[in-house]
Amino acid sequence: LLSKGVAVLPGIFEPGTLSDVLQAYLALPDAERRRIYKFGDLRVQRAAVHLPYRPPFDCLPLLGKSQALQGPLAASLGENFELESALIISVDAGCGAQNVHTDTEDAGSVSVHVPLQPLDESIAPLGFLPGTHRQSNSLQKAEKLVKLRRLRKMPKMPTRLPGRRSSRHMAKDELFLSWGSADVELLSEVDLLTIKTRAQVRELNSRQAASLGLEVGDEITHVNELDFLGWLQVRKHIPEFQQDLTVRVLRPVADETTPASDDFASPSLKELSENVEPSLKTEGQSSQQRSPRVWLPAGQASKNVLVGAPLSVGDALIYDSRTLHCGMANKADICRHVLYLNFKSSDFSGESPDGEAIRNASPECLQARLSFRNKLLKTKAGSRDLQ
Repeated sequence: LLSKGVAVLPGIFEPGTLSDVLQAYLALPDAERRRIYKFGDLRVQRAAVHLPYRPPFDCLPLLGKSQALQGPLAASLGENFELESALIISVDAGCGAQNVHTDTEDAGSVSVHVPLQPLDESIAPLGFLPGTHRQSNSLQKAEKLVKLRRLRKMPKMPTRLPGRRSSRHMAKDELFLSWGSADVELLSEVDLLTIKTRAQVRELNSRQAASLGLEVGDEITHVNELDFLGWLQVRKHIPEFQQDLTVRVLRPVADETTPASDDFASPSLKELSENVEPSLKTEGQSSQQRSPRVWLPAGQASKNVLVGAPLSVGDALIYDSRTLHCGMANKADICRHVLYLNFKSSDFSGESPDGEAIRNASPECLQARLSFRNKLLKTKAGSRDLQ
């Protein structure tokens, strides 16, 4: 967990207990699931519901069997860690995958992902980019610079090419280009039209510029996690944003009939459960290069993604909330249900992954959350008394 930002803890919950939780959850009235205990707004076909504090939910061992989570959580968050929330996230059959994201950029938050049914690669597992939880400082610095510059009111740019149909109505392929510092210098030889936070390629002004992998009509949307315009504004101030870059490009295509794949090519989850260091090396990439942090749609992920499956009922994934990850597609014909136990350090002062959900929660939901938080405090106090 400390080195890779994600770890597997096999068999730390009783399958029978989790089965009871799932059956009780499925029996909840619609009003409770859709309104009273709704916990945040997720994308279509994904729903988050906080657990009510009543049987059998209130019997759930928040730290697993024999307090199995105590050690990893204390090592990551300190001995005085707290529960942030206890919820179930459901993913409907046929739901597509998410973009890769972090739950927060701030240290001090950890999530525990506990499947309530056997989970394989077809039933919306999580995909992780191990090690990326340690790469957030440069992003935070860049975001502050972008916000500062935008407060100074950047001049407004034209929104589209004169005489051209808006590219929003064209089918596009999504490509990812790898640029180094020499490639960044070649951008001066590309005629770009800025369009809000992105840029469209109007012309390549030299033969060398063609080596960037761009074509006329391409839209450059992101460089690593920053939108393209934001990256242009801060790249000279931050060394990490001048080399080893992953550039997201949208390229207009004529054929709209070929769907993008939802598949990840990835290493096995077994690598983590056996304490084997999963490789972050991508094909054609030297071992000295860092693994790029990228805005990857689920169908375009590179081979450094680790898939959080298979998992049995009773297993858990624990991950640092700063680790880049995504919910993969649910290709099965059943809804996927996973219990999430979210924890934070006692002195956490950043943006909580549950911040918006907490602000918008009903009084009943907030009371249930408080009861679970108090339950953890009693559990930890009882554990100390036994010692």
